[in-house]
Amino acid sequence: MEPTVTDLLLAAHRGVPGLVAFFDDHVGYMELLLSFLLDVSVQAQIPVVRKRDLWSALALRPKALRHVDATTKANAVQMLRSFDADAYVQSLAQLALGGSTPLPQLKHRPACIAPIFEFHMPTQEPTAEPAPKRAKTASSVAPECIEIDVDEASPLDLLEAKMIISQQDTVVDEPPVPMEAITLSPEHQTKVAGLAKAIGRMTPQVAGAVSAVCDDILAVCLEITTGPEPIIARLDLVNDALDLAALPDDATVVLCTKLLDAQWSLRASMHLVEQCLFRKVQAAPTAVSRGLVQVLSRVAADHPSVVSERLLVPIMTSPALAEKPPQCEVVTRIVRDGLPLFHIDTLLAKLFADRLQSPLHTSERMLLVIQTLFNLKANLTQETLDLVIETMETTVARHRTSVKFATVLFTVVAKYPELCRPHRDALLELVAKCQSAMAKTALRAIEKL
Repeated sequence: MEPTVTDLLLAAHRGVPGLVAFFDDHVGYMELLLSFLLDVSVQAQIPVVRKRDLWSALALRPKALRHVDATTKANAVQMLRSFDADAYVQSLAQLALGGSTPLPQLKHRPACIAPIFEFHMPTQEPTAEPAPKRAKTASSVAPECIEIDVDEASPLDLLEAKMIISQQDTVVDEPPVPMEAITLSPEHQTKVAGLAKAIGRMTPQVAGAVSAVCDDILAVCLEITTGPEPIIARLDLVNDALDLAALPDDATVVLCTKLLDAQWSLRASMHLVEQCLFRKVQAAPTAVSRGLVQVLSRVAADHPSVVSERLLVPIMTSPALAEKPPQCEVVTRIVRDGLPLFHIDTLLAKLFADRLQSPLHTSERMLLVIQTLFNLKANLTQETLDLVIETMETTVARHRTSVKFATVLFTVVAKYPELCRPHRDALLELVAKCQSAMAKTALRAIEKL
């Protein structure tokens, strides 16, 4: 499930060990968690101790940020500096994000030397009537000295930072282990061989037979995930031996349901789901069964980013897969019934990020799926709709006589008139190139902008 700021703050109450475990379980959402960290770091109501724990835990997991681009990391460090965050938070952020630019030092300014005047105390007695008070002016008001309360340095924070630096200095990057050298242990090889025979003898008619085999598969995979790295490569060996994508539909449903209920780490569980479920859907020659669609909808609701990146985008941007009715049907059902509405903008941004390889470059069937996305009327950003319109301009030549393309154009204009208004002239030129019967309807919608 996609983490929230509340989940992050609850994990912070368990200290650095709890935060480290939280980051391990949500390694696929590090860009989102990094934005949460920045928001928390500049909020005054969050205790400084909590902020230091957050960045200390992130510094202990530098490999979790390997998929975050360098520009995002540099902008995060710069943002903390611009908001004058706690000095130790800035140091830990610099350490966690791997920046090499030193933190800015305070500039020493020359002391302001004021002139000394001779002062005489009055000797006469004060009069009965006090002298009238002179109104204060901007020049007569002395500058006020404000004392800044600086957080005391915590010995534990300094010690932890020194330990991290010393560990990074002593770590030697080992060469990656070649795939040929990665093997399963003899015990696991024996268990996998027995599972392959059990899968061949599995009969759905026998009560509990499918569930028992699925339990045995998950037991072997769990032993691998709790063992030494590389666990993903070893899971691939299990998949190659058992061919999980070729399991019967009812067995795949049971296996994925048990896997999601077990709440393993996100990396291992989603990799297994991709191996046994996503690949099965991509290779389906006929309509996908109802049970598989229900499991897909559950995964899409809990992990929309994973489903988008590993299933929806590959199908919707592949000319070969976008031609097939089973894949188009299952994508439509996931988008309509499983994917959260707030994730539609992210999905569209990924689909149209490449103007030369988008759903508009695939097939007529995929145009219906795109129309379904816009009919949901999710909240879209101006940047996302700009990408969509720019891609439509580059693909209008191949869809000149397509009724479905003109229908998509009409749907975009009708559902998002405010976002389309800056592109009115470009849309008029675009619809002028369409020659289908739906082009006139789209033209009338554009003229109303």
